[in-house]
Amino acid sequence: MVGGVAGNVGEFLNTETGRQMMELLGGEKGLVNAYLAAELSFVGIFIAAYGVHVVLRLKSEESLLRAELLFSYGVTRMRWAASQIAVALVGTVVLSASAGVSAGIARAYQTRESADFIAILGGALIQLPAAWVVIGLCVVGYGLSARLANLGWSALVLFLLITEVGALLKLPHGVIDLSPFSHTPKLPGSPVSIEAVVILVVTGASLVALGLGLLSRRDIG
Repeated sequence: MVGGVAGNVGEFLNTETGRQMMELLGGEKGLVNAYLAAELSFVGIFIAAYGVHVVLRLKSEESLLRAELLFSYGVTRMRWAASQIAVALVGTVVLSASAGVSAGIARAYQTRESADFIAILGGALIQLPAAWVVIGLCVVGYGLSARLANLGWSALVLFLLITEVGALLKLPHGVIDLSPFSHTPKLPGSPVSIEAVVILVVTGASLVALGLGLLSRRDIG
């Protein structure tokens, strides 16, 4: 749907103000890219929410004493937790790739340019590192205590508000930069900061490792 609507964005702003906006964004191509980047940013929010939901299954299994049952059969807590986190991480990849492929195909069908498909797919996949940071925070919260597992949801809501309305509220850049989504390259149409992507990936991995370490030291059940 996103890719299909993109071709009509220029018509939506066929006014004097719209034409001025298009000029500022580099013409209709720039406007379409800005629209696609904005829509694909919500893919990042969606996959982060999915990841948090999956990780929180650990809390449910603990509260229902299913975890203790698994442990009695020789399953280690690290294997139990890591398998669920792996499902969350792999699931985000599958979901973002699916969104990118579907939107990319729709856009490429309109323009007859394969480069548009690649650009949109990249715009969807580039959302992954920020989502992994949110998942990492959820793992840290659960690693500290089952009661703190909802840290993932709290962080996601906070980051969403900062990213979407931070500029409108004229929040300091230091506050806006707290959101990992603020560091996600706006694709298609903008340059990719490899440094920002690497930092997000390393941060997400570090948070997951920290959360697992904390979980190995606390009581479960």
